Amino acid sequence: MKYLSNGTRFMLAIVLLSVSFICPAYRVKAQTIGDLKKELDAKEAEYKRIEEQKNLTEQEKEAVQKKIKINEDRIVELYQENQKLEEEIAELNEKIAAKYQEIKNIINTNQIMNGENSYLEYIFGASNFADFIYRASVAEQLSKYNKELTDQMSKEIEEREVKQKEIEAKQNEISALQQELQAQYARLGQKVSGLMEEMSSELDNIKMLKDNIASLQNTYHCSDTEDIDECKERARRATYIPASTGAFKRPINNAMVTANYGYYIVPGVWGYNPQWHAAMDLAGPNGSSIYAAAPGRVVSVTHQSCGNNIVYIAHNVNGTRYTTGYWHMRASYVSVGDLVDYNTVIGVQGGGSWEDSCSTGYHLDFLITLGAYKTDYFVNPRSVSVNPRNYFSFPPLIENNPGWGTGYSTRWYER
Repeated sequence: MKYLSNGTRFMLAIVLLSVSFICPAYRVKAQTIGDLKKELDAKEAEYKRIEEQKNLTEQEKEAVQKKIKINEDRIVELYQENQKLEEEIAELNEKIAAKYQEIKNIINTNQIMNGENSYLEYIFGASNFADFIYRASVAEQLSKYNKELTDQMSKEIEEREVKQKEIEAKQNEISALQQELQAQYARLGQKVSGLMEEMSSELDNIKMLKDNIASLQNTYHCSDTEDIDECKERARRATYIPASTGAFKRPINNAMVTANYGYYIVPGVWGYNPQWHAAMDLAGPNGSSIYAAAPGRVVSVTHQSCGNNIVYIAHNVNGTRYTTGYWHMRASYVSVGDLVDYNTVIGVQGGGSWEDSCSTGYHLDFLITLGAYKTDYFVNPRSVSVNPRNYFSFPPLIENNPGWGTGYSTRWYER
């Protein structure tokens, strides 16, 4: 084996480095939702174009079908016309035969019964000149009548035979056109089928694009100009939920249950009409600290007149994702994206009527849902909440009035 010299190796290295600087690696252009929307617009325009082409082809197919029907009717008419001509020719032949017999009868009646049948013998058999003139006149008239009649009949037969040939030629022409139209009709049918398959394929592509765009917007909250891969990575980081083992803990110390999950009656707020309560009311001393019920990530922090400060935390407990909600807090101490654990104070209990339009006393409105809010679902968590008693250990409620769903439980002092 021959080895390269040191000088050759050096020159080769220089060439390779030069190529790497002159021809940098190609970077694929980032794709955005805006790009997908443009692609969707193009797909929808293409679908519309194919649909219009299909409609025009169907109209053309319908026009060809009408022509085929017209030709079929015309073929029937020509056949009937030809049949009529054949009947007329047969009738003329019968008339010629009848006239021929009639001429023979006339001649026989006017001939002299001497066993001779020729006109000349009949004429020259005259007894005198007057008889000769008479006989010659009769023979001439009969001969002329016979010729005119024969010519007339022959002419009519000839005209009908010519007409028959014209009809046959027209039939052949229409039959050839009919075959061409039927072939065209079949081709148009195949074209329509092909266009419908294209439309179906385009519809599938349009649906996939729409689903993809909706997922990127609703699940990952990508903007139209944001790189999709970067958006997904950002969303993944933002929706990361730390895993934990164990059980949920009650979110407040030194408290009691004052209203169950489900229908309840609060005369001071809604009168005596039962209202759906998507949470449990937990009441502690005014200003009590509110804790995260389990390790997780804060996914929402809002403020509104009804509910005051509201926090939602997503959890991954024993491999299952949940969301807990905390309403009527006087203050909140966390922000979206914060990681919390059992010991994280997320806010302070409120609920006074002076600070919250939907509350008549100090308490925490506490709820839980299955799934991580803003990752697994995006609707109002209160619309999909479940009974917290299925996941937390709360003492039973002693109702003030049976069926009202409100009252007091025994107080707990440990979470």
